[in-house]
Amino acid sequence: MRTLVLSLFVSIMIMSYSQVVVAGQFFEGEHDLYRIKGRKVTFVDKRIQKRLVKFAIRDFGGAEPEGLCLRAVKKTLRLAKRKKTDFETLPYDTRLGPKKFGGKNPAGYSAEDFRFWAKYNPVSLCQNLGLAKTRKVEEGNILVYRKGRCGFSDEWGHVEILVEEGRWACSDHCRPIREQCAPDLVLAPVKNCDAVEQQVLAEAKRVQFNPYMTANNN
Repeated sequence: MRTLVLSLFVSIMIMSYSQVVVAGQFFEGEHDLYRIKGRKVTFVDKRIQKRLVKFAIRDFGGAEPEGLCLRAVKKTLRLAKRKKTDFETLPYDTRLGPKKFGGKNPAGYSAEDFRFWAKYNPVSLCQNLGLAKTRKVEEGNILVYRKGRCGFSDEWGHVEILVEEGRWACSDHCRPIREQCAPDLVLAPVKNCDAVEQQVLAEAKRVQFNPYMTANNN
């Protein structure tokens, strides 16, 4: 009897593992899928991933580093999505109440400020930039490194687009990847924000707070 109960428990856990998406995370094996009313839906926007790779290589393939990584990634994102977004006025989520979701600078000030904002503002990240956090490092995803990590700036951090898996990434220049040094945050372009918003709403309900009350940069 105990064996049967254990088997049923394991089966339920496996089913849950393949179906549930936590906001800002993908699970191994189904990193780009989630479910709406039991129907699998592609989450990652493969078309935008390919365009990010294309424009990153085209514009910065032969460039020298200038310390303008975030500016370059913003340009590439704008070209890939055919949409311009002002990073200086990106709003903050306030889904967990009075916690401080913004750093001392706007998200567009540096790669480190963008990393901090993206980490703590998943709804705004998705709604305004069409990006969501993922565990999978693959071509067309944006890699963000905290300040001082992997030899990058102790003050500004670093952000880049992976253009060849395991080999090359580009921002204001292209560089070979050091596989032993993983990014602190990986962002993927997504087709819609349903999975992110559903999880954030569930989290907000748990703490009885309205996630769509926003605190802008004023």
